[in-house]
Amino acid sequence: MSARKKILLWYADLFVAEDLRDAVQAKAGAALDVEIYPDLEELATAIARWRDRVFAVFVAYDLGQPALHPLLDGLRASQTPTVLIDGILADQERRKSPSWFLLAKPFTDEMVGEVVDAVMSSSGPSGRPSRPT
Repeated sequence: MSARKKILLWYADLFVAEDLRDAVQAKAGAALDVEIYPDLEELATAIARWRDRVFAVFVAYDLGQPALHPLLDGLRASQTPTVLIDGILADQERRKSPSWFLLAKPFTDEMVGEVVDAVMSSSGPSGRPSRPT
């Protein structure tokens, strides 16, 4: 029996993060655990700890966070499927990696579902299943 894959999420506003988690979990189903992290440092620690179980990362594109760019550099290097949450600047960043996606604000449950479908359909890095097993 293999351990369940995880989608890790950081968004500064906890209420929005909880709504986003619920929408992602509803679309991803029971095959994935969706976890919220309160800050980018804890998210980075979780990514390192769960490296083999991370299916995707959802992260708010907040340029005011000093830890954001080192985190994004690591996600890009590992080819971890990543969903950047925000607008135009996030879309410019997303274009730097084929395994990255954009969730523009304000988002709806339908938009979240579409991006989850896109992530789950992507090939991801070598050896990463396109759907959780």
